[in-house]
Amino acid sequence: MLKDVHWLPIKYRVILKISLLVFKVLHGQAPLYLIQVKPEESYHLRNKDQLLIPRTKCKMFGDSTFFASGPVLWNSLPENIRQMTNIQKFKKEHNIFI
Repeated sequence: MLKDVHWLPIKYRVILKISLLVFKVLHGQAPLYLIQVKPEESYHLRNKDQLLIPRTKCKMFGDSTFFASGPVLWNSLPENIRQMTNIQKFKKEHNIFI
């Protein structure tokens, strides 16, 4: 039934919404204080992750906050999806990735 109305299952809808909010933060459409961006380094050897994953004090609840889960989801996306600047294309490609 969900396919007929083009809805994602709840788990994937949550992933899409979190990724979309990170996209908006990085493109100036949401407040920057929601995430931490890595400072530019002179070289990138193996780690191309763009966002810092903060350490949380409470593992049970801290890791499920947007501040911690947003960067984890964003860094797990393929590079071509992270480089997109158009929000509509991002949504379409992200749905294919899920």
